[in-house]
Amino acid sequence: MPIPPGDELFRFTLLVANPAEGKSTVVADCETPDGWRLAFDPSDMVTSQTHVNGDHWADWLATDCPALLVRGDDSRLTAAEHLGEMATRRANTRLLTLHGGHVIHADDSVAFGDAVAAFLGSLAPEKP
Repeated sequence: MPIPPGDELFRFTLLVANPAEGKSTVVADCETPDGWRLAFDPSDMVTSQTHVNGDHWADWLATDCPALLVRGDDSRLTAAEHLGEMATRRANTRLLTLHGGHVIHADDSVAFGDAVAAFLGSLAPEKP
């Protein structure tokens, strides 16, 4: 159910407490003409979470095509150590850490866009 536009209190009630880090994070939300609402269907989120469990190393290491891993330095969902291991163990993988959270493409869209453009540009064949 959308909350009427202008109800800023609602936006700040969509918090996920993270007592271990002493922080709270706004759950993905968006404002529509009808008001604030979640940016996803909760049942879709539950389904997607079942697919992140398990050992995915064989899949990750099965290819060596160029890959760019971009992590926000304040992400609480992706550990820097884990992404570092991903970059170290797999050929042609670059790890870039930008200032922001887990949703780095929204937190710093300019830096994210620049990073992706530079990565893609580095893959382009040189012109004669």
